[in-house]
Amino acid sequence: MEWLNLIKTAVTVLVIILATNWLFRIFYLDLKRDFSELAAQEQSNITTTRKENETALYRNFLLPLGFPLVTGLGLSLKYKIRNGNFADIWCAIMDLSNKNSIRFVDESRDLSLQEINGMAKYILEKYLSNIQGNVGILVTPSKSQGFIISIASMMASIKYNTLPHFLTSLSDKKLEDISILIIDSWESLTQLRGSERWYKLIIVCESNSPDPTRNYENAISWDHLIHGYKDDNSYTYSPPEDNSDDHKSLLYFTSPHKYTTSFSQGCLVSGVASFIRSFPMGHGLTDSDSLAAVGNFNSLNLSVQIWQKVFAVLLHGGSISFQETVDLNSLRDPTLLLADSKELILAVKKLVSSKGSSIQRLKHQWATALLTEGVFTTVGQLPVKSINKLRCTYVLEHVSDSSLVTSFPKTVPKLIRGQNANVLDSLQLNYLRANLGSRVVFEYYSPHNVMGPIAYTNFYDYRVLPSRVSANFISCGPISTSLEGKLVETEQNPDLEVTKRQGMLCIRGFTIGKPVEPVRLEKARELSGEFGGGEGWMPMVGIFGLWGQDGCLYIYK
Repeated sequence: MEWLNLIKTAVTVLVIILATNWLFRIFYLDLKRDFSELAAQEQSNITTTRKENETALYRNFLLPLGFPLVTGLGLSLKYKIRNGNFADIWCAIMDLSNKNSIRFVDESRDLSLQEINGMAKYILEKYLSNIQGNVGILVTPSKSQGFIISIASMMASIKYNTLPHFLTSLSDKKLEDISILIIDSWESLTQLRGSERWYKLIIVCESNSPDPTRNYENAISWDHLIHGYKDDNSYTYSPPEDNSDDHKSLLYFTSPHKYTTSFSQGCLVSGVASFIRSFPMGHGLTDSDSLAAVGNFNSLNLSVQIWQKVFAVLLHGGSISFQETVDLNSLRDPTLLLADSKELILAVKKLVSSKGSSIQRLKHQWATALLTEGVFTTVGQLPVKSINKLRCTYVLEHVSDSSLVTSFPKTVPKLIRGQNANVLDSLQLNYLRANLGSRVVFEYYSPHNVMGPIAYTNFYDYRVLPSRVSANFISCGPISTSLEGKLVETEQNPDLEVTKRQGMLCIRGFTIGKPVEPVRLEKARELSGEFGGGEGWMPMVGIFGLWGQDGCLYIYK
């Protein structure tokens, strides 16, 4: 009898456990799951036909079938919809300027948009209106001077056809388009070694005077530059009747490889609209949002890439803070975080080692388990006050060889595996989600020729991919809503078959820049005709991938 009772008890306990597990999965996990299994497996809209030697076209599932790519902000012009430009964006931002502020790495206080706008308009009318030629900017936009001169130059791109030209280093050759040069210090000025004569004006972002033994007739300090400005809370703009501004140039960018690319006004507004659209319903941007952009943007070649997110947040009345190093303890209570993937994972691991405890480890394991089931939770968030409000983190990853992509070579290289071994995988992304208590979006960039990400993971996608996938591929998520993509066959890589959705990546859309150098522009056209079939396609030479069954882009490591 005792054995029978024990068996009955054991069976009862087992039934209770199984029933509890069933109820937990049905009434908790299934109800709490952010992303259904069906949605996770259909993250792209795919054309039903394809051309020879190409895969079908893939577009983000946020774009309904038959709808155009995200081309702009959809601003109204009488009875027409216009795509807009920087001036439209800045005008709308200034309408909310009493709510916005920005903290720069070189300032001990927040700067209001009235101050920034006032300084930018003063520089525009006193200096940029009188000097023909573009503005070469060597100062990161995370510093107040770099940001303000960039805004002034973008204003000039509308009014005077004077463009900001972002540089990654001092050039040893004269760039013919640049008449004004922006540098960070008087010491940098001495390193020009006579090339200062190439410029009509050099703006030094320091307040102290230069070496009195040297005569710099065309150089002025930042204090001298803005002396006499007044705060200004208005910026007005009347769009042209022909609705053509989105096709006009916004800025130039010269990469460390000395290739210069032109980005249009449409690249900016399409990227801003794409970022805004990436938020699911109920999680959109509001005036309570604060974006922390951390890292050295010049060394990461991201001086062009931050503007879309910055402007999108400011458009909704939010605030911005910049930080040069990824120190999570010193964040200013952001809701959104933008950081380089490698720097961020190191910063989080450092925090875990200092804040770790047995209870915290249990919380982390529970959070990770729920994330694996598709349920988001903040229970595992590290006990760090500065990340309490964090709701979404953007981790940035670059193409492995940007020089190859932007040079448009006639010969396509053979795929060499193992070049991206240190890229974050899905397990590490969930590690960040659990410890930061925020969603994490992985973004894949080609920073020198595309403004904004090529592809990004969904806000709700917490899947842990099989180890064989993570070992061989970078999971990039679906193509951005401002782009569409396809994979093409190449002679050098016959083992990549388009019938198996493999090949070299080609993209087209509204955030792609245009080569400035005539030789490189012609090479880009020839390459597009050879691999993309023309029609605006840009081959991403050296970027080989696979379209997953889920519609996401997987790049070979």
